[in-house]
Amino acid sequence: MRVHAEALVTRLGFEAELVEEDKRLEQLTQIARAHQAGDRPACSAAGAMGDGARLYGDNAVHGLFLWTLCLSAQHKRLWIGLLAGIVGLHSSINRRNKRLIADLNDVALFVQVVRSGSFAQAARQLGMPSNTVSRRIQHLEVQLGTRLLQRSTRKLVLTQTGEHFYERCTAAVDGLMSAAEQLVSGREEPSGRVRIAAMADFFDFFSMDWVADFLARYPRVQLEFVLSDERADLIADRLDIAFRGGPLQDSGYVGRQLIEEARDGMVASPAYLATHGMPDSLESLQAHDCVSAAYPGGSTTWRMLGPDAKIHDVQLSSRFNANTAQALRKATLAGLGIALLPATLIRADLRSGLLVPVLAQYQRTSHGLHVLYPSRQQLPLAVSAFIGLVMEKLRVNAFPAQ
Repeated sequence: MRVHAEALVTRLGFEAELVEEDKRLEQLTQIARAHQAGDRPACSAAGAMGDGARLYGDNAVHGLFLWTLCLSAQHKRLWIGLLAGIVGLHSSINRRNKRLIADLNDVALFVQVVRSGSFAQAARQLGMPSNTVSRRIQHLEVQLGTRLLQRSTRKLVLTQTGEHFYERCTAAVDGLMSAAEQLVSGREEPSGRVRIAAMADFFDFFSMDWVADFLARYPRVQLEFVLSDERADLIADRLDIAFRGGPLQDSGYVGRQLIEEARDGMVASPAYLATHGMPDSLESLQAHDCVSAAYPGGSTTWRMLGPDAKIHDVQLSSRFNANTAQALRKATLAGLGIALLPATLIRADLRSGLLVPVLAQYQRTSHGLHVLYPSRQQLPLAVSAFIGLVMEKLRVNAFPAQ
């Protein structure tokens, strides 16, 4: 164990006094033996290193060495100790390089506070007093000369500067944690939680069997889906991946197209048309029942591209509203009215005759579906693995657009 730590000291280029190293290494060895014996107090001791690691913090190697203990113990709480290691160590980098503005420990603590959503939650996870966490973040803001967080009684909100700083720093913290994990485990095994934002009807086309296979393949990964038709912010909502429809905006994220642009058309069931007749113009649609996404006031406007290559806005009164495309499809199949639905969703219904095109010369351009993730070089292994699953299904034509 001592040989391992001294090798790390050499590789990291630190010149520590061997006498002091002997004392600290002996204490770390005792902690390691306690971990191997399954001593629960030792686990909490490792978790408390976030506030108490000054004893071991004279050299960055002690923080990394503590990480190896946490990882090798494979204890649930010790995963938090992994971050506690970096928060607790007082790196000699700061003393050697006086030009370094920010304390790297406080930067790692800032990342954990943002991910936790509050000082109190971060303090509980790291085993630190809440006022200590708050004071360290304030110290970081003073060092940087800018406010990173807007504080309120209920929640924390990143300032614009804080968002940019978080996006740049989280990759470094994750990369260091991942490097420590791989160093100890000797293998690249994805682990941790992946937060994914998607539309409300996401699992209407994304098979739950794919999720089951993924979790079986990576037993140390947890998936958390946030399903909503509201546009999610990857940074503010602490998301790893987002599935997004519509045109991509210059958001600084990496985007991959899953479903290509298509021409969406109006459709109705044969039973509805038998009762109400087939409309012969856009104007005649006003005499028909409409099935549409929910809009305030109950009014609906469909923007259609006509055969004259011009845009036509058609205002309709909707008798049935819903916020998922699958619900609108089912309502249309039930004969509740005319709907404007994604071509990829109703392709099979059109082939089977369950739905019939209405005014097929008028169409709406659909911007497809994209998967987005932060544009950083060092994605966590679990995030990369899930993106790999999505692209694998795309290659085998499993997505409905294919």
